[in-house]
Amino acid sequence: QKFQPAKVGETVRIRVPDVDRSKMDPQNILAVVLDIVDNDFYKLATKNGVINRLYTRNQFSVCKENLISISDVQRNQQIPLREAST
Repeated sequence: QKFQPAKVGETVRIRVPDVDRSKMDPQNILAVVLDIVDNDFYKLATKNGVINRLYTRNQFSVCKENLISISDVQRNQQIPLREAST
C-alpha cells in the first residue's frame, strides 16, 4: 500500500509504542510536519518541541483537519517521543 505524501504544515497522528508510554499516557499524539528530508523522511513537532527522530510516511497518519500549526511549535527544543507523549 502506497501512502500519499504529507505536506509541511499538516497535522499528523503518531502511534506511541507501549514501551514509550505509561498506562495513563495517550496511545496517539498529534504533531505537525515541520520539514521533509530527502523526500522520504519527515521531521515532526508537537507543541512541546521537535521530536528528535525522523519518521517515514508509514509511521503516521495525516489528519483531515490542521489542528496544530507550525507557529504553535517550540522549534528550539528537541524532545524524545516518550516525553512528547506525557
